[in-house]
Amino acid sequence: MYDYSYEDREKNKRQNINKNAAEKVLQRYGLFLEDYGLQLLRIQKSINESFNIFESPVALKLKPKENTSVLELIDTDNKVLNKILIVFTTLCLEVDSLETEGKQKYLNEILYYGEGYEFCSTQEEPQLLISRLLPILQDVIGFIKRCNQVLVHIVQQIAAFYTFSSENPKIFSAADVHLQEVFEHIGKLLTLIITFDEVINSHVTIKDHFSIYQDTVQAAIQDTDKFNMDVNKLINLDKMLMDIEKNLLRGKLFYNSLHLPFEKRIPIKKHAVLADEFSLYIKTSCSRLEMNILANKDVMSSWLKTCATYVLSIYLFGSTDKKLFKYVWEISKKIPCVTIYGSIMWFPDKFLQQYLGHLTKQIVDIKTQEAVDSSRTSFVSQSVQTLTKKVQMFSFQMFSWTVQIEVCLQQDLCNFKSEDMKIMCNLLCEGVQLSSKMQCFLNTLTNLHGALGKPMTKSCVIILCKLVENVKAMQYMYSRHSVVIAKAVHHMIQRFTYQALSIIATVKVCFNLNLLETFGMIKFLILIISLYVHSFGRQKFHKNIINFFKIFK
Repeated sequence: MYDYSYEDREKNKRQNINKNAAEKVLQRYGLFLEDYGLQLLRIQKSINESFNIFESPVALKLKPKENTSVLELIDTDNKVLNKILIVFTTLCLEVDSLETEGKQKYLNEILYYGEGYEFCSTQEEPQLLISRLLPILQDVIGFIKRCNQVLVHIVQQIAAFYTFSSENPKIFSAADVHLQEVFEHIGKLLTLIITFDEVINSHVTIKDHFSIYQDTVQAAIQDTDKFNMDVNKLINLDKMLMDIEKNLLRGKLFYNSLHLPFEKRIPIKKHAVLADEFSLYIKTSCSRLEMNILANKDVMSSWLKTCATYVLSIYLFGSTDKKLFKYVWEISKKIPCVTIYGSIMWFPDKFLQQYLGHLTKQIVDIKTQEAVDSSRTSFVSQSVQTLTKKVQMFSFQMFSWTVQIEVCLQQDLCNFKSEDMKIMCNLLCEGVQLSSKMQCFLNTLTNLHGALGKPMTKSCVIILCKLVENVKAMQYMYSRHSVVIAKAVHHMIQRFTYQALSIIATVKVCFNLNLLETFGMIKFLILIISLYVHSFGRQKFHKNIINFFKIFK
């Protein structure tokens, strides 16, 4: 019995030792796995942060600026031409500057106001939020006033241009001269004002918070002892709020622009030549856009410019051609909507009804007006039905473009010939156009669903997600080959410059040299304005002007 008990105890002892050893080993192994897992997570996190193709470790944003002034760039033998060119070029550049300032400084601040604060926890939070936005709203008022000043100045300068030409035909003749680029910038400026109107009108949160803040200020004026505030400061604050509400929050920015004092110096209403130029620009824009409706984002936004300029022309001259109005209305029926900024939608037919209601009632019957709404709904349903085929077509085009651009950019840039550079330029431009088409279609369909209050089906959302993948895939291709593309940019600019010079040289052959000596320089003014506006900031522009004039000698 004794021996058995001793062996049993020894056996139990060995079992306990083995068990404790196993537990310690298991514990160490668990700590090892935990530590190893943390190391893997850190490695994965560092890889994700380091190899994000859309976030370069070092990003350089270079924006060249032209050191030479406009006065030095514009130098012709005709002093009258110099003055005209300087005036219109400066005004066009001012419009571009205003557009950049409005989009970068103000529109995003207004559009994304209140993001993350949809459900305010305290009663004071809306007032704190709107108080931070008040300085921006004050700046927007001054910004819109500047836009209106530039608008009046452009219209007066165009009127003065054609008035001087008609009164002094021997000194300067503007026959067959059409300032299309200047009218284009009028539409761009009006579009900017409409964008502010639509963004502010669609933002209910700003108006609600502003109303709460305004009521609080008025209550503080009534009981200054309770709030321990200076009465004069509160009265000035209340006046500022009333100014913001009157000039900004009532949705009449574009309406006020239509009623600006355009006839301070030159009578505009009876200026027949100016009215004909407005009409010519609108007809030209309509015919150009009609062929490319819904093709890309630029075409859709261009229609907004055309409609805004058309409305301005009617308010300036007080009358219009009924055939032209029907033409504009028919094109508006084909364009269901335009995404002007973010998710903000603009409807052409509603815009014309709002500002040209008297003409709409006279020329367009009620059934035709109602048919536009039904056509918008049918556009959504037809787009959903053909969505699968359309996305497949986009995918095929994207895959084809990807293969071609991959083969092209893998070649050595030093060995590129003229034909290779032509192919690369065309492919890069095609990629931008295709991506723009897909993005325009995606924004139009999704925003129109939201505007009409029509929910999307699950299958429709999945297909649209595939379309987003296509856009991101093209973005990835440009990012992956960004170094090669950056090296080729200067070659591409030279290529496009050569194409422009070749086109102008071909046009020169079609003209009579006597006509060129008579008014060729005046016609060429329009081309220079367009080129200068789009080429401002390029150091070689001065040489391009010299080359252009050498061609026409």
